[in-house]
Amino acid sequence: MTLIVVDDPVFLEDVEAILNLDAGMLIATNGTQALLFVTFIDFSVAMVDLDLSDEVGFEVIRNIWAACPALPIIAMSAVYSRDVLESAKMAGAKEVLEKPATAKWKQVVERLRQKSQARRVARN
Repeated sequence: MTLIVVDDPVFLEDVEAILNLDAGMLIATNGTQALLFVTFIDFSVAMVDLDLSDEVGFEVIRNIWAACPALPIIAMSAVYSRDVLESAKMAGAKEVLEKPATAKWKQVVERLRQKSQARRVARN
């Protein structure tokens, strides 16, 4: 299952259309909700919009990573620069995807999801 943290319904529709996740997705509209979800649900990937209305996306990533360091996190940003890339990775993101959502996004999510599932199998 994939956790998507986004509060823009139009952008969410784009992400859902591109990803078309067979394994399912759960939407959190803020960081508090996202943290609650990762506490009780075993996700294979988390995607966090850096452009949240009332929160700093980097902080949401940092909090998710602190709660669940094995969870691969993908940052989504309209601004793609060296600073954004470095800040997202320092916060705990494995990847940064530039908006708008493209077919490449599905490949990145699938690659991280498969790695995450392989690690789970290896632990058990």
